[in-house]
Amino acid sequence: MQYGHQWRLCDNVGAGCGDIAGERVATHAVTAAELNKTLRVLVTASNSAGQELRDLRSHLAPDHVYERFAPQNPDAQPTRTASASSSSAPAGLDGFNAPLANSVVRHSARYGVLKLTLHASSYDWAFVPVSGSTFGDAGSGSCH
Repeated sequence: MQYGHQWRLCDNVGAGCGDIAGERVATHAVTAAELNKTLRVLVTASNSAGQELRDLRSHLAPDHVYERFAPQNPDAQPTRTASASSSSAPAGLDGFNAPLANSVVRHSARYGVLKLTLHASSYDWAFVPVSGSTFGDAGSGSCH
C-alpha cells in the first residue's frame, strides 16, 4: 500500500482551497497565518486494486468544530452509504455552516485532536477529546 498526501488551505467556510506548496508528507505544522482557515489533507491510498481518497478537514479557529465525512471520490461524491450514526446542525448553529452532502458527524462543543492510524489495507480514526470530555468518534475503514 502506498500513501500520497496533499495539504490544502481553504477559507474559513472550507471553500476556495489551494494546495500548500511542498506539503506532500504525512504531517503539517500549522502556522499563525493559517488560523481562522480550514486545513484539508487529501490522503490517497493506492495498491494493485486501485486507489481511494480520504478528505480530512479541520477548521483552525477557537470555535473548535469537528466534522467527519463519508468516504468519497476525488470529486467529493460518496463512494459508500454514510453510517447510520449521523447528525447535523442547521446553518449558522454552533459554528457550522449548512452541512455538506457527505457530512456524517458534526460536533462543536469540545476541543480534541484527530488520531489517524494507517495500516497496509485499512485505517483507524478516533477523535480524542481533552480530558473530562465525553464526546468521541472512532471507527475503521478498508482501503481498496
